[in-house]
Amino acid sequence: MRLDELGDPKAPTILMVPGSFCTGDSELPIARRLCDRFHVVTVTLDGHVKGGGDYLSKEASTEGMVSWLHGRGIDHLAMAHGTSMGAINVLDVAREGSVSADVWFYDGGPFFDLPRPVETLMRRLFRRVLGIGRRPDGTPWKIDVDKVLGGSVLRHFLGDDAPMYREILGNCAEVCTFVSDATLTNECRTFCECRLPELPPDVVRRSVFVWGSKESARASRKRVQSTYPDAEFIDAEGYNHCGLQCVKPDEYARLLSEKIAQGRRGPCR
Repeated sequence: MRLDELGDPKAPTILMVPGSFCTGDSELPIARRLCDRFHVVTVTLDGHVKGGGDYLSKEASTEGMVSWLHGRGIDHLAMAHGTSMGAINVLDVAREGSVSADVWFYDGGPFFDLPRPVETLMRRLFRRVLGIGRRPDGTPWKIDVDKVLGGSVLRHFLGDDAPMYREILGNCAEVCTFVSDATLTNECRTFCECRLPELPPDVVRRSVFVWGSKESARASRKRVQSTYPDAEFIDAEGYNHCGLQCVKPDEYARLLSEKIAQGRRGPCR
């Protein structure tokens, strides 16, 4: 695991956890817009650092992040922010409970608990995603980003919005050249087996869940809303998976700042 810091370490801390097969660098467009007033920590999970260990589970990731924060004397965050699968990891940090936050922010979280046959299908799909960075024999190759953006895998999820993910895709493609089969299997398990934990009422009221109106992960909203009815729910109308932060980073950074200011005054709801 690698954690990178931007901004003044004495400023309030924002923890940012990226999505599947991405490094903390994928969060830089937002982190750079916040680091003039916040201490921003971007996370690259195990399995996503070349030469590092495999991704094991969300619980192991929580242990690594929490240990790093405690080692620097940080037990309270201005915001814990998760993108896509990173939202599941942040939810597990909330469950662990030794780090508090003014705001828990979940963008595009696929909060599903899927049956095993579906998990098997998802694992096959994940392997297809890894194929963007590898030849058929498994060796890495130079990625043609435009070709990948027009490919069937991304088009299935993103439709005509695929081109707006160019920057994140470049980051993902790099990871896909080296990620292990064990990491793929364990990451797929995190993705498919999200059992929503019981959270303290104050944590729930400080939780903000965001989905684009066009993204498939939004199908988990009903389940989340039933479990955490006192959380705040935001629809990013017209956007696909985590699209608001990709397309309008200035607006998105302002939204995060506003939620932190609100959270300092009290729960978001």
